[in-house]
Amino acid sequence: MIIVAGGGKGGSGKSTIATHLTIMRAHAGYDVLLVDADDQETAADFTVLRNATVAQGARYTCIKLTGPAVRTEIARLAPKYDDVIVDAGGRDTVSQRAALVLADILLVPFVPRSFDIWTLDTVATLIQEIRTVNPDLRASEKAEAILQADLRA
Repeated sequence: MIIVAGGGKGGSGKSTIATHLTIMRAHAGYDVLLVDADDQETAADFTVLRNATVAQGARYTCIKLTGPAVRTEIARLAPKYDDVIVDAGGRDTVSQRAALVLADILLVPFVPRSFDIWTLDTVATLIQEIRTVNPDLRASEKAEAILQADLRA
C-alpha cells in the first residue's frame, strides 16, 4: 500500500503522521519504506535521530526524494516493501503530484482553523486532477466530502 501524507498547508502534522504511521506499521511486522519528499526533510532527520537513539534502530527504511524521481523510484521500490509512506510536504509540488500518481491513499491532516479549512478546496481540486491518471486514489474523509460537494455544485 502506498500512503501519502500531503495537502496544501504547512504545519498541520503531515511529517508527524507519516513517521508515526511508519513506526506503527514497522512494529506490526511490516517492511516499510518511508519516503521524505518534503524539502524540510523532517522525516529523514527524525529517522537519523531514531537510528542514533533507539537500540534496534529505526526498523524501517527512509529515503529522500524530490521531483519526478518520487514517482519513478517509488514505482521501482514499492514491490520490495509491504508499505510505502510518503511525507509530501505542505504545498502543491511536483514531488507531491508524483507521489499521488501512485498512491492508494491520501491523508490530509489539518488543524480546524479557517485558514487551514480553506486549503481543502485546493486539495479537492488536486485530487480531481490526479484522479485523471490515478482513478483509484482514496482521500481522507473530509477531503472526499469537499470534493463531492464541489462536484455537485
